[in-house]
Amino acid sequence: WIASKEGLSRLNRKTGEFNFYQNIPSDNTSLPSNLVRNVFCDSKGNIWVCTDAGGLTKVIREGEKVVFRNYRHRLQGNMTGNDATMIISIWEENHGTFWLGTYGAGLQKFDLNGERFESYTEEDGLPNNVVYGVLGDNSGNLWLSTNHGLSRFDIDKEEFQNYLAKDGL
Repeated sequence: WIASKEGLSRLNRKTGEFNFYQNIPSDNTSLPSNLVRNVFCDSKGNIWVCTDAGGLTKVIREGEKVVFRNYRHRLQGNMTGNDATMIISIWEENHGTFWLGTYGAGLQKFDLNGERFESYTEEDGLPNNVVYGVLGDNSGNLWLSTNHGLSRFDIDKEEFQNYLAKDGL
């Protein structure tokens, strides 16, 4: 699976051929946006796609056919319009809980089982609402790269600890 600004591609390793997937406005099972930021394989082998204006999308393979299930949420934050659903990064905490880095809407928690989104923004202590990367550690923390430094988020306490140049970055 290959993300690009022109859509999503899949290489068939047996034949060496590519399949290309793009947005078809009249088809709600097509890729929701052609600008794909990230492709992620979860613990169950599912493929997830992060797009600029389409939100979070699950790739569903129905035999040879591929369709897309979109989990779109009007993300909270300072962004408006389609930009408010721009997802840049994704990390899986456990089976069915995903943490999403967004461009302008902070950190988003997505519970697949309940199909619920929860927002964490500057108002909650995040140093900036642009979150480029999300990684988890073995101590129950998320590490976030933002426009204003590095942030550690304690998942259980829901608290941020922010690190800047003055802290040695």
